[in-house]
Amino acid sequence: MRFYAGIPLNVRGKYNLGTLCVIDFKPRQYLTDNELQTLKLLSNMAVDAIELHARNLEISDLNRNLKLSEQHFRSLFDQTGVGVSIANALTGAFIEINQRYCEIVGYTSSELECLDLYEITHIDDIAAQRQMTQEICSGDISEYNLQKRYKRKDNSIVWVDLTCTALWRPGETPSVHISIVQDITDKKLAEIALQESEQRWSFALDGSNQGVWDLNIVTNKIFLSPRCKEMLGYPEEQISTDMNEWVKLIHPDDLPCLVSARMLALKGEVKSFENEHRKLTSDGTWKWIQVKGMVVERDELHAPLRVIGTYTDISERKKIEADVLRLAHFDSITDLPNRTLFLDRLNQEQKKSNRNKKSFALLMLDLDRFKEVNDSLGHQKGDLLLKIVGERLVNCVRDTDTVGRIGGDEFTIILTELNHLNDIEQLVTKILNRVSAPYLLDGNVAYVTASIGITLYPNDTTDINELLKNADQAMYSAKNNGKNTYAFFTPLMQKTIFEKINVANNLRNALSRNEFLLLYQPIINLQTYQMHKAEALIRWQHPDEGIISPALFIPVAEETGQIVEIGEWVFHEAAAAIKNCREKIHPEFQISINKSPVQFRVDTKPHSSWFEYLNLLNLPGNSLVVEITEGLLLDKSESLNDKFRAFKDAGIQIALDDFGTGYSSLSYLKQYDIDYIKIDQVFVKNLLPDSEDFILCEAIIVMAHKLKMKVIAEGVETLQQLELLKSVECDFAQGYYFSRPIKLADLYEFKVRSSEF
Repeated sequence: MRFYAGIPLNVRGKYNLGTLCVIDFKPRQYLTDNELQTLKLLSNMAVDAIELHARNLEISDLNRNLKLSEQHFRSLFDQTGVGVSIANALTGAFIEINQRYCEIVGYTSSELECLDLYEITHIDDIAAQRQMTQEICSGDISEYNLQKRYKRKDNSIVWVDLTCTALWRPGETPSVHISIVQDITDKKLAEIALQESEQRWSFALDGSNQGVWDLNIVTNKIFLSPRCKEMLGYPEEQISTDMNEWVKLIHPDDLPCLVSARMLALKGEVKSFENEHRKLTSDGTWKWIQVKGMVVERDELHAPLRVIGTYTDISERKKIEADVLRLAHFDSITDLPNRTLFLDRLNQEQKKSNRNKKSFALLMLDLDRFKEVNDSLGHQKGDLLLKIVGERLVNCVRDTDTVGRIGGDEFTIILTELNHLNDIEQLVTKILNRVSAPYLLDGNVAYVTASIGITLYPNDTTDINELLKNADQAMYSAKNNGKNTYAFFTPLMQKTIFEKINVANNLRNALSRNEFLLLYQPIINLQTYQMHKAEALIRWQHPDEGIISPALFIPVAEETGQIVEIGEWVFHEAAAAIKNCREKIHPEFQISINKSPVQFRVDTKPHSSWFEYLNLLNLPGNSLVVEITEGLLLDKSESLNDKFRAFKDAGIQIALDDFGTGYSSLSYLKQYDIDYIKIDQVFVKNLLPDSEDFILCEAIIVMAHKLKMKVIAEGVETLQQLELLKSVECDFAQGYYFSRPIKLADLYEFKVRSSEF
């Protein structure tokens, strides 16, 4: 090589690709300008050829890569597990859809080419879809995510999670968008079901008055539903999530049982626990709460991690239970222990007495004349009187003693740890004085007294049932001794009770054995000294016991109900006697018979059979007088009024017996059409000039005459009594001064001897 010339291959003055070399075997001095220009031209041609080749290689690589990219995209587009669609951004028309998208929406690709995305969107979701599309087209957003529903070809609904991205060139409005959808139907339906379940659970809790709690054992934090806080009246910010603070609201007396119950569940010894306790409310009161709970999460060592449960407000139930318990053990009127609770305390006192070897007393107290007050003033005021009596009794005894009401107007008292009988007598006297004090009952003043029976344990008996019987017997003994007094039990009382039982047994057969007879006591007209009236008095001729006083057997007959049958017998015997007396003594002869209040109350008929029997004997109604006691007038029942009216309509006359010994109001004398008032013998017995009894007798006679009633004085035994009664214009009299009760045959003869008076 004898010659070399080179020129750089420069690319537009930026960089050199290489050098273009020219060699020759002939030596040359210098290149000419033309040769240099040719060399430069060759250099440019070489650069262009090299760049063209390089660009062709690059294009070939790009085409190869693009093809690979397209293959990869198509593979992803067709085989991906999510649905992909490309659609017109403005119209929603589908441009391209993968197979998974078709499966999700339930259409084939050819079917979707004839539809747009709005046509397969659930009607309730179209507005949201359009709103998102408008925001993308306006450039406000580049993509969005939306949970929506597609309406499939078979009309079923599919829920999808949609992510939409806009495709556009800079400065241009996007013409298409690509959507990626995932089928979330199962998840969404589960969420809806859970939501509905929670709503039902919430509704059920609201309707059942329950609150929900959730305790994290590890953190000791407790979640409380709003209902839990509402129960106690605390605002949201005042309730701590610290379990220790929540526990402080529990009543101290209830906490041990709650802790014990919960511990069993925490240890896994029981599946769940339940407890009732009191919680402090915002106003400082205690409210009863029922808690239920169970462990729902444990660690690998079985240690509890989480406990959930409910709170229920059971205050109303507890109140009802307390009311039921109180009704079961306490008297609703006096709030004193009732029979059940009193007997329980009596048994407890017996055990205590056996341990400490000390006596106690049982008192049985019955109110005298309470029925008259109850009937005259009404049951409401009668109940008020009982309540006041209970309060007075409680104030009389010690805190260690027990006062109870076992029914009606009967009260019982346990006096504990007695040392001396004098202590009992002093207390009983105090009780009698307090009970007999006036009672102001809503504007009315009432008076009652008490009869008290006393028995001692273990002195009288060690049997509780016997003790109760003893107290009851002693109480009746006090009543028989004049009332407003007390009596200690004695064995003689037991004998009296047995006699009473014996009387009741014998009474059952007395009528069938014709053991009853009627005696008649003459009633004398004090103006004419003639006898045109008599009172029929029953006697019992027992084959073994002889004559038994009506004072003994009538109360027994009233208690057993036999008085009704006996009363019927008395009426029929008296009616027959009237007929005979009218024939043999006087044509207007009149006989009085006593009718027990029990007969009036038990007999539901208005005595129509009596009227028929009188008619059968051709006797007028006024041939018969029915004697009643004051207490009967206090009965406000309509049936009693009907019976009285029936008597008056039939002409039968009414006499008010033992007047002045009861508590009846004088207004009843006006209300009921009474024909005769009979002055009780207690006023006649000690009748002397200027005596109080004489003043009372005169007042009764004057009042009766003003009310157009006649007066009969009972128990006249002396001439002085007779003359005093006659001086104040008493109409009639009866008593031993004239005659004892006599047989009917003797009554006929008495007519002859009546002129002696």
